[in-house]
Amino acid sequence: MSSTAADALADVQPRGEAGLPTRSRTRRRAGFALIAFIAGGIVTSLGFAAMWPVTFDSRGELFDIPKGTWARRMAGEKHEILPSTIHLVVGIRDTLVLKNSDDVPQMFGPTLLMPGQTFSLPFTTPSENYFACTAHASGREYRLHRSRMEVIMRPLRTTRAALAFLLSAPGVALAQPPIPPAAPSLAVLAPVAPRFESVRYWRREREPERVEARPKSPIQIHAGFFDPDGNSSNSFAFGLRGGPLVDDHIQIGLGLDWYHEAQNEREVVSRTSQNGVPVSVTRELSRASSDLVPLQAFLQLNLGDGRSLVPYAGIAGGYQVLFLSATDFQTGADYNATFGGWGWQAWGGAALPLSSRSRLFGEAFYNYAEVGRDVDDPAGGLTYRELVDANGAGMRFGLSWGF
Repeated sequence: MSSTAADALADVQPRGEAGLPTRSRTRRRAGFALIAFIAGGIVTSLGFAAMWPVTFDSRGELFDIPKGTWARRMAGEKHEILPSTIHLVVGIRDTLVLKNSDDVPQMFGPTLLMPGQTFSLPFTTPSENYFACTAHASGREYRLHRSRMEVIMRPLRTTRAALAFLLSAPGVALAQPPIPPAAPSLAVLAPVAPRFESVRYWRREREPERVEARPKSPIQIHAGFFDPDGNSSNSFAFGLRGGPLVDDHIQIGLGLDWYHEAQNEREVVSRTSQNGVPVSVTRELSRASSDLVPLQAFLQLNLGDGRSLVPYAGIAGGYQVLFLSATDFQTGADYNATFGGWGWQAWGGAALPLSSRSRLFGEAFYNYAEVGRDVDDPAGGLTYRELVDANGAGMRFGLSWGF
């Protein structure tokens, strides 16, 4: 009776498609849902944690140079202060901080750290940088030396790498793929002995300014002789000219010359002898002088390149003044007259360079001018014009400079 009732009761209970009771199937579904919810929460939390920016109170990697470091080095002790390679990570530990607690200054790159000073050097991009540092031991047996220290910046790739850096787990951090070194952002400094001075900074050199060539204005001074037409005697010639160079071959400017001639007439009054030496006594009968002064603008053409003998030619035109003076000591009569008129000159010669700015030269020239003056005749009440021919040729030699 009892077994029959149990079988009947079992037949009455609801069953699912798999033959399991409905209540057991419901409990199993609830367990699977709870497990899936917990797993999804864990995955979501890990995703947010991986993408959430990591911030820290300090991004500096501090290295302290303790007191007595310099004394130890001078005593020959190999005292390690700074490692040969320092690893920093962008965004976490990306600032190198050096503090000098020693009694003497220390050099780090171009910066001089005075006792008690702290120096911070931030890095923003992955790179490998090399610095000369007096606080870093190179292992060589020198009492005073400078050695090189390498600072390597690595990018922050994953939260795992950041945590490995903070927890000082190099095995985890170095599990990342190797990062190719970037170009150094700071130049490698040559070893320099430390000096006691204030902190100095090297500013960037400016580009050299373009210096425009100044205009050249050669000047020449010359002396020589002038031989007027129809006159048996020569005049002494002296003058100068100068002006700017339009280019390497053409010069323009002004010239001033002076041609001087003096004559006198003497007669012998008596001849005697004193102690066997003949002595002549003369008397000056008359004296005369002429001075021709041309003031002219000129144009000169230089035909050479300035490195060897330079031929040249020129032409000038302007106003010329002639001063005549004469005295007759027998009659006491004096004659003074001033003549003026327009004229021109032409010349040709060659110059020998002494340097890039000076030359010796010699030239032949010809002068043409007809100068005159108006004269009033008090006896006849007429005015007439006196003309003097100032034509002639000559030679000039001198020095020119300013090229």
